[in-house]
Amino acid sequence: VLGIPVMRTPLQILFLILVTDLPACIALAMEPGEKTVLKDRPRPKEEPVVLSWMWVSMTINGIVLSLVILGIYIWALLIYCDGTVFQESIQKLDQSSEKLMDARTVAFISLVWAENIRGYCSRSFDRPFYNNIWGNAAMQKALGIATVALYVAVLVPFFSTTILGLDGVGIGVEGWVMAAVGPAACVVLCEGCKLITVHQ
Repeated sequence: VLGIPVMRTPLQILFLILVTDLPACIALAMEPGEKTVLKDRPRPKEEPVVLSWMWVSMTINGIVLSLVILGIYIWALLIYCDGTVFQESIQKLDQSSEKLMDARTVAFISLVWAENIRGYCSRSFDRPFYNNIWGNAAMQKALGIATVALYVAVLVPFFSTTILGLDGVGIGVEGWVMAAVGPAACVVLCEGCKLITVHQ
């Protein structure tokens, strides 16, 4: 798109969906109900399960995540690919495959971390992410699995570099710090979005 190399290979996408995202999605379904739910007035039968303001919130959160991770990827391309983001220019560089792998690795790590923190943000449309943060034991287990899977994906020799095309060692400390910017930005922006929908 726009001459920028694709952020993830098909195998990386499959790994993200099946290994790092799926456990957290299942855990969200096991979120305990709010203690005050019986005090709420019944909703009309005709009212949809997902209200329009909820759709707005989910859409904004999706856009935030997409833009933040895209920004991290472009930043990583600039750092690792000698100041260029375009596929045609990157292919002319020495060791272009390794440089592109480094940029993809930073974006991959950032996405998994951001999805993990968004798992907590997504528990409520109006409450802060830290509210009863330990209340869903399944969420802690799921995010633990996702985190271990991430480190296996980027740090285990052969599996990370040859199979998945990722290199958590090659990016150095700088790459890990860059990756951490993504989840930090996501939690700030996604929690900020709750201010838009909290009064609906």
